Amino acid sequence: MNPIINATSVTIFKGFVPVTINKGHRNYLEIRRLAKQFDGDYASMLALADSIEQIVKAVANAGEKCRISVKGNEILYDGKGLHNVVAGKLLDMMSEGIVNINPWFKFVENVMLNPSQRATDELMDFMDYKKLPIDSEGNIIAYKGVGSDNWSITANTETRVVKGKVDETGRIFNGVGEQIEVERGSVNDDREIHCSEGLHVGSFDYARSFGSNLKLVRVNPKDVVSVPSDCKCQKMRVCAYTVIADIDEFQTDLKMPVYSIDKKEFVDNEVSRETLEDALNSLVESIAEDLYVEDQSCEDQPWEDAWEKTIEDMTLDEVDSLVREYLPNNVVIDRSLLITSWADVMEDYDLTSPVEIKAVKPPIKGSPNNETTQKKIVSYVDNYVEKYGFGPQMSQIQSRLNGSVHPVPTCQQIYNIVTGLDYLIEGDKDLGVSKRRIAVR
Repeated sequence: MNPIINATSVTIFKGFVPVTINKGHRNYLEIRRLAKQFDGDYASMLALADSIEQIVKAVANAGEKCRISVKGNEILYDGKGLHNVVAGKLLDMMSEGIVNINPWFKFVENVMLNPSQRATDELMDFMDYKKLPIDSEGNIIAYKGVGSDNWSITANTETRVVKGKVDETGRIFNGVGEQIEVERGSVNDDREIHCSEGLHVGSFDYARSFGSNLKLVRVNPKDVVSVPSDCKCQKMRVCAYTVIADIDEFQTDLKMPVYSIDKKEFVDNEVSRETLEDALNSLVESIAEDLYVEDQSCEDQPWEDAWEKTIEDMTLDEVDSLVREYLPNNVVIDRSLLITSWADVMEDYDLTSPVEIKAVKPPIKGSPNNETTQKKIVSYVDNYVEKYGFGPQMSQIQSRLNGSVHPVPTCQQIYNIVTGLDYLIEGDKDLGVSKRRIAVR
């Protein structure tokens, strides 16, 4: 009996009993792939469908010294139940085909080394936000927004810094490779006091709202002190972290559950146009195949109409999410590249581009002498707004132009150009031109 595949689910069989895996299942994409290549063996697909069975096997393979055990549907560490977020991290790894689960064991051990049970409980709230990743040594990968000079934006001269460079105002230097540590007693452990003493790190969304210069940082779970209850638990106060990489302001948050401790894994992984368009074509053909399978008994083939409507109604966020099934793990998809590649693929199939793609680039206006700069500004601003919902500051535009146009215009010159392009500018004039931001039009 062959698997039954449709647009939102896959049905496989355990003996004669049907087992349906819906799109929401963490292993849906892998089961779907195996179903399309069905060779008569359901064992691997059934194993992927049974999450607890996967964990039991992983624990059994870990050896006698493993302090993890499974009782019923509960995962235990030294006989004590683990939070669902911790178990979910292991299942996320398995769903990505990660065979070596030692990073997860190390993560659990590091969590258990935290001297505060309250901090450990609060950490789970933080880790649950967008399923933040860990590294191969069981540390949390988080983000930090700092000033353009790599110094912290806020400062406190009373914080007792154990390791790291500190200036006379109490700011801390956050260059790549810096190991920063303060006394744990210098960090406020009350989550209801939202802005207080301590080293702050957070999610990608939180960090980019705090500072435009983003850093990837590594935090050992034992060094987490509190997770303030504001900002949807997207930030935490810690007593130590290591800065491991710069992160481009256009890169999205990391998608994989585990990363190497080598910072090279975080960069230089942007997908090429050719690879992306191949993946987009595979996505379009897969949707057509699914709809055809559903309606193959119909002589007039109404699936074609459904296919066209499905493709034309997809948003860019949906395309970004779905196309990753056909790409290598942990690739970065540049938003402007996705927009143009998707539009090209739509044109190849004689489909209508969504409004959000058609309206990406406003007409170029202003001095023809600045046409190259204008085009780069338009592309940058549109993608920035598309991604973040608000426009960049003049200083961010200048930073983006650096290396791509010569000479690089000043913030005042950029301000003059963007006003010539009919952009609206917001922000208090007293802040200076560099801090003024393009408004959403």
